[in-house]
Amino acid sequence: MTRNWWESVLLLFIISCFLLNGCKTAPGVENSETASQQIPDEKQTEEQSSAEVSQPFIQAGQLVFDMDQHGDDGLGILFFQDSDVEEILINRDSTGEVWCSRTGNGRVLPSSDGNSEADSYIRFNIDDSILYQIPESMEMEIQIEIEYLDEGYDTFRLEYDAHAGGPNGDGTYSPTEMITKTDSGEFKTAVFTLSDAYFGTRIQDNADFRLDDLKDGPETIWRVTVKWKTVDDAEISESAPPNPVEGWAVLAVKEDYTEVGKHSNPTDYIDLGRMRDTLINSGWDPDHILESREFDRDSLQADLDWLEVSADENDVVVLYLSAHSTYLIQNLNWDDFFSEEWEQIPSHKRLLIADLCNGGYFTYPTNNDPNPHLSIASADHDELTWKCEEQEGLPIIGMIFTKYFVDALKDLNYDTDGDGYVSVQEAALIAEEQQRTFMHEYIFSNPDYLKAFENYGNFPNSDPTFPDVILDDTIGEPLYLVLDAYQ
Repeated sequence: MTRNWWESVLLLFIISCFLLNGCKTAPGVENSETASQQIPDEKQTEEQSSAEVSQPFIQAGQLVFDMDQHGDDGLGILFFQDSDVEEILINRDSTGEVWCSRTGNGRVLPSSDGNSEADSYIRFNIDDSILYQIPESMEMEIQIEIEYLDEGYDTFRLEYDAHAGGPNGDGTYSPTEMITKTDSGEFKTAVFTLSDAYFGTRIQDNADFRLDDLKDGPETIWRVTVKWKTVDDAEISESAPPNPVEGWAVLAVKEDYTEVGKHSNPTDYIDLGRMRDTLINSGWDPDHILESREFDRDSLQADLDWLEVSADENDVVVLYLSAHSTYLIQNLNWDDFFSEEWEQIPSHKRLLIADLCNGGYFTYPTNNDPNPHLSIASADHDELTWKCEEQEGLPIIGMIFTKYFVDALKDLNYDTDGDGYVSVQEAALIAEEQQRTFMHEYIFSNPDYLKAFENYGNFPNSDPTFPDVILDDTIGEPLYLVLDAYQ
């Protein structure tokens, strides 16, 4: 069967939670403790549910709920019937403090009705006018995303109302695969894909699905997203508007290190200007280019979050970095956050440019990135670079690689494959040769400058290939900054 997918999205931020015990049992549903004990090993239902991300869902619309609002917007998408809810305030980095709901892990939670039942679940019910008693013939696929605090090494899973199977044989309390936490202290998103959901409100208290903390540790939940797509309505799918390639960039440059006791190297952000002008001349919307001057960890993480929510899989994303490498390592603790943040950006055309000393070190975290990306460093992990300052009287001001890189992008003489555009890969290789020539001619010929490299353990006069530009390229095709190349 040829499938033309029509996709709808329901984004549900948890207002509050209703925990299982202490409430009346819905007709025809077993006691919650009994149902939990009868659930089979999760491997028995692998064909029906998965904790891995499926193909991306197109966002056709959304409805928003979150716990900070502590209320209903009147749309009636979720129903909460429990009287025992534990709410806690958590610092979520760039988002600030947010209210979250936490499961009981078998504990008795404070309750407005005074019940003393142990709690281990959070249940959810989607309004019956949206999803209810889904026919198998619709071949609907549902994706549930749980944004949770990765605290502890315990596990959790979902139990949902399916067409068949589960501990009772009728589809109720069908389990998904388990998610195992890693105690990173960060918020993460678990994605469950259901291909056999019925959602007939047959989970206790008329719910469609519930989160089970499995009594091996509490779960702290901030957001829940429900998306679905069906095989119906080929005409709608075929007439969907095209998704043009857009560009999104963060240009992060630091020149003033007074507050951290390092050498400042002011050039009036000339490299940031070069990159910005190159992108604008390549057809980028100026509002899609974020200038991050004198960035710190908080601001850089916020910038990466902006890229995550702004770009889609089809877009080109650029992160340009120019700073002291020691600042990123010692002051920002680069290794603690970057790789995870970078992987969360959905674009399959992500470009990281690290024009700084030891640049290759900063591409290492992306080596295991499962999604397509291109990382470029102007020098290897054990090599220094040079930022030319005005008082030095050199032919270039600013970072040498950046200057030659942006110039190469504009020069069709460097279009080596003859496709009419200079790709990022082509420009990087040209800039490598030109940077190397410049440094040997102007930098290493100066005894004072050369001494700085030798004191670090670099001996460029004995290595005519110094410095080496590093490319980690898993995109598998030319990457262009000129957006017209994708038309």
